[in-house]
Amino acid sequence: SALVVDNGSFCIKAGRAGEKKPSYFLRSVLAEAPKKENGEEKVQRKKKKKKKRYICGHRAIVEESELKLEVQSPVRRGLVEDLEQAEALWAHCFKHYEMRPQESSIMLGLRPLTPKVNKQKIAQLLFESLGVAGAYVSDQCLLAMYSLGRMDGVVMDIGHETTFATAIINGQSYVPSCVRTDVGGDHITRYLASLLLNKKIQTSKSGKSKSKMAESKEVVSANSQKSKPTRLSLGAKHIFDSIKEKHCYIADNLGLEMKKATLYDASRDTRGSFILPDGRSLPIGATSELCQAPEILFKPSLLMDDHGYTDDSPEGISRLLQNSIERCESAVRPELYKGMLVCGGPAMLPGMQRRLQREMIAVMPSSTSTSSSKYRLHLPPHRRYSSFLGASILASLPLFGQIKMRRSEYAECGPSLVDRKCC
Repeated sequence: SALVVDNGSFCIKAGRAGEKKPSYFLRSVLAEAPKKENGEEKVQRKKKKKKKRYICGHRAIVEESELKLEVQSPVRRGLVEDLEQAEALWAHCFKHYEMRPQESSIMLGLRPLTPKVNKQKIAQLLFESLGVAGAYVSDQCLLAMYSLGRMDGVVMDIGHETTFATAIINGQSYVPSCVRTDVGGDHITRYLASLLLNKKIQTSKSGKSKSKMAESKEVVSANSQKSKPTRLSLGAKHIFDSIKEKHCYIADNLGLEMKKATLYDASRDTRGSFILPDGRSLPIGATSELCQAPEILFKPSLLMDDHGYTDDSPEGISRLLQNSIERCESAVRPELYKGMLVCGGPAMLPGMQRRLQREMIAVMPSSTSTSSSKYRLHLPPHRRYSSFLGASILASLPLFGQIKMRRSEYAECGPSLVDRKCC
């Protein structure tokens, strides 16, 4: 049997091979468990060099303050940076499914452009430390294209901290086409929080610049008019994440949406309201910030101007997608335009397909944009889990038994086996 693990900065999506969507979500955070041992046991532990014990996922967040834990994330911007901690999360997934690594295989989805040396270290960890029977690692964008059932196209994966666009040609990632911008769902959440903090300051009945939310223990550091990033506690961030998931949307015309908010009529509003960390309720219809925050996907310069974003040449997602296609040979571009797949959590925002299609028509060559039969933008219902679904399909095929790295092969070739067998 094979365990499918789609790695991510925010959470790991896991399941068994063949499942159509993840059946287990594990936050990509953990904390070292408190040590309860006497002096003699401590000396023995150091001599034996036992592995650290970790509290994984949401439980680490819940027990952070009570047990005075230091919550950490081994995955940053989609890249595995701490292998020991990543192993603890993957081992936790095996345990959740009551699968013994020694008798199981793992299908692991990694972000595009993961360095070879990182892949080799991961292979070494999987076989030598976890002791898996078999393993296969692959590019998440390539796996997402598999979920669409196509061998050619271009995938844009909008993640938690980064957005990648990569062309897939003949069922393989075309590395020169891979482009990236460090804007994702987490930036939308933080920008939304900052906008709502400013809204509170601007609408304060007392006329003072002090905000209840800024004083709240939930918010570690929030700024009013000054251009500094908003830092939130995990509790406050969870609330803003929830607001984003439930109420944010992509505006087709941002100026018009902002004008509607200024003309808000409470007597005609049927959409209700939402609650902020300070307990204050804001009507949805009067809150243009709900469409202003996702605008950073199309205009990352908003973060550069107002919130300390440091990317030297930020590009919106439409330009990113077009740039990836332009890096490919002209002969293959027609097939790529017909298979433009957009996936990831932020791709679920209402209004995404209409707005992105309009912007793509503006940047595509006129020979392509003037005929709707020459291009197609795919935002399938499963787009939040496209990478997982592609990995699950691949791991359930008889072919998987042939392409995966086996323990016996690893014993002969060592970590370099991953360069030869994995995409």
